[in-house]
Amino acid sequence: MKGWFDYAIDSIVNIFNHLVLDLREIFWDFFFLIFQKILNFAGWLNGYVVGLLPTFDASTHWASVPASAI
Repeated sequence: MKGWFDYAIDSIVNIFNHLVLDLREIFWDFFFLIFQKILNFAGWLNGYVVGLLPTFDASTHWASVPASAI
C-alpha cells in the first residue's frame, strides 16, 4: 500500500516541479522576446531619424572655408 502512495506523491511533486520550470522558461523567453522587439524598434527608429537628416554635401561648404586654409 505504501508503494503506490509514494509513487503518487512523487508524481505530484514532479508535475509541480516541471510546471514551475516550464513557467520560468516561458517568462524567460517572453523577456527575451520583449527585449528583442525593443532592440528592433530602436534600430528602426535610428534609421528613421538618420533618414530625416539632410545629406552632407561638402561642396556646398567650400565657400565658407577661409582661403588661407585651402
